[in-house]
Amino acid sequence: MVSSSPLRAFLGPLLTLGTIVAIIIVRTVVPVPSPGILLLLAVALAGVVGGVRSALVSAAFMGSFIAVDASLPGQPFHYAPDSISRLLINLSAAPAMALLVGGLVGRLEHRELDLARARAHERERALTDTVTDAIVTIDRGSTIRAANPAAHEMFGYAENTLVGRSLTELMPDEARRQHLAGLDSYLETGRRRINWQGTELVARHSSGREIPIEVSFAEYGTGADRRFTGVIRDVRHRRDLEEQLRQAQKMDALGQLAGGVAHDFNNILTAVYGFTDLARGGLDTNDEKYEQLGFVIDAATRGRDLVAQLLAFGRRQVLNPEHLDMNDVVASVEPMLRRLIGENIEMTTRMGAGLGTVTADRTQLAQVLINLAVNARDAMPDGGHLTIETGAIDLDAEYAAEHAGVNPGHYALLSVTDDGVGMDPATKSRIFEPFFTTKPIGHGTGLGLATVHGIVEQSGGRIWVYSEPDRGTTFKVYLPATAESPTLNAPARPSAPRGHGEVVLVTEDDESIRSLARISLERFGYRVIVAGHPDEALEMFHSTPVAVLVTDVVMPGRSGIELANVIRASNPSLPVVFMSGYASAAIDQQGALDGGDVYLPKPFTPDDLARAVARALEPKSGD
Repeated sequence: MVSSSPLRAFLGPLLTLGTIVAIIIVRTVVPVPSPGILLLLAVALAGVVGGVRSALVSAAFMGSFIAVDASLPGQPFHYAPDSISRLLINLSAAPAMALLVGGLVGRLEHRELDLARARAHERERALTDTVTDAIVTIDRGSTIRAANPAAHEMFGYAENTLVGRSLTELMPDEARRQHLAGLDSYLETGRRRINWQGTELVARHSSGREIPIEVSFAEYGTGADRRFTGVIRDVRHRRDLEEQLRQAQKMDALGQLAGGVAHDFNNILTAVYGFTDLARGGLDTNDEKYEQLGFVIDAATRGRDLVAQLLAFGRRQVLNPEHLDMNDVVASVEPMLRRLIGENIEMTTRMGAGLGTVTADRTQLAQVLINLAVNARDAMPDGGHLTIETGAIDLDAEYAAEHAGVNPGHYALLSVTDDGVGMDPATKSRIFEPFFTTKPIGHGTGLGLATVHGIVEQSGGRIWVYSEPDRGTTFKVYLPATAESPTLNAPARPSAPRGHGEVVLVTEDDESIRSLARISLERFGYRVIVAGHPDEALEMFHSTPVAVLVTDVVMPGRSGIELANVIRASNPSLPVVFMSGYASAAIDQQGALDGGDVYLPKPFTPDDLARAVARALEPKSGD
């Protein structure tokens, strides 16, 4: 208000006194016919400047001056009969003018102040109503005095029903007493029991469930008007993302471990596979030893499949990506699935339209579907319904923000749903871990879903699971989709061709694999020299004309890729076959493969090795 300014409150009376002094001075020169009118104007101006009080003080000054000025000469406060009426008019007009003008100005100021407060409240309301965080204000007794719409939505209360409630209604039972005791202690001592910025607490929804929140507090006002405002953020979404990140990091660490174990085991399997195959090659098919060696190969095959699952889980298996129509893959696997799941389970497939193509390994994508279907079958021991669906879906930025690792875009969806026993949250959080299983001992390896997870991740996709106990389970696989045409099926591989005495330099630190490679390639007509270390290989290369280099990737001293680069400095066109128990993605960490290089994953058979060497020796375009 204007009148609240001390300076302006004194301006009115000073103005009136100045007018009185001016009238007295002017009178010494010329007569002033109506001093009362001038003073009434001064009183009115005092009311405009300083309000009612200022105007009343000015009126008192005016009245005092008029009372003296109207007196008979030499007889103070004695008046002529014709002066009394003018005196009374002036004395009554002065306070009336003060009250009229000052009151009018006061009302205008109050109205302006009310409008300013209303605008400020509207601005505050606009801010608090549009933020997604809850904002709650309480008094010193912990009664809610204000709450924005986000607070009502967060805690499950109807609009405008939180004001008047105790803040403790938004707290779990065990936190209520601590809150009240902490608030009382703060009001008495000023000591804070908790940090007021970004404190993580637990709140209570109107339904009774608990909500993890983050709260920042502010305080204003004094005495009975003391207020505390809290900005409350629901951190469930953030914690979900943090849990997804922790899970991804755990899976990645386990994947690295699985990849390392698989690499070493692949070296062992390569020797078992290769020498067994060589031994069978010299036997008649009716020989008892031929059959016995077949059992060895069968066992090695099971080991190879187990290693492949470990590599798939660790996203380190070798993929042969193609542009695939998801519907074609499902259709090709469907007859096998019907035999796998049994007659007591009804299976329904629903194929969507406009999926586009996905870039994935056909065999591995089929394995994903088979593993998910078998997992669903095992969840329905008494029979049930299995639904397999495909569809096109666009994942927007909002979905990506809620699911770690997802980029917005067009995806092809593969969904597998059962109405079986379902899973509790604890089980669901571990289903993609290797060797975790809820099945009895001897029923499964616990690698099925771990394999699915690895294949999907390595194919650039994501997999999510939705499940509740006794309400079934849905697995959703999202793979990035493109408009590319599907890849045609590749022709069957021809038998390995024979060599013509070409010199092959084999570099391998594992003695058994080194021997296997030498024996195998010699049987296919090649001349073979072997080295157990990259430095030894360099010496042999400089002393012998080499037609092709066959090298392991990971070796002590320097990698096979580094070895090839050194040799190619003097022979840029030398063909190279890289052997490894890791996937090509892991090899690329050692250095990128040249476009003409041949990659041979372990374990391999003598035929596989001979075929790889023949492929490396094929003339390249432009040669």
